[in-house]
Amino acid sequence: TIPEIRKSFAFIYSVEDPGNPNSKQRGVGVQVMGPSDGYVTQYTKSTDRFWADPYSLALGTTLQTKPFGTPLTGMTSAEE
Repeated sequence: TIPEIRKSFAFIYSVEDPGNPNSKQRGVGVQVMGPSDGYVTQYTKSTDRFWADPYSLALGTTLQTKPFGTPLTGMTSAEE
């Protein structure tokens, strides 16, 4: 939660079959749920950029954005 604006976000990661480079299910997914029921999701077949700290509750991944000029389709609101 961001106290100044009283808005909350949730980050959800999924990692599928990272140990098998030949797997058709292999990949990393990220979902971000934001204010006013906003929602962004992104997925990549590459699991190489996912990281997790073995000693603390910290994890993440690096994803590439779409090329400039590509219409945004990720963030939606409850009204859509």
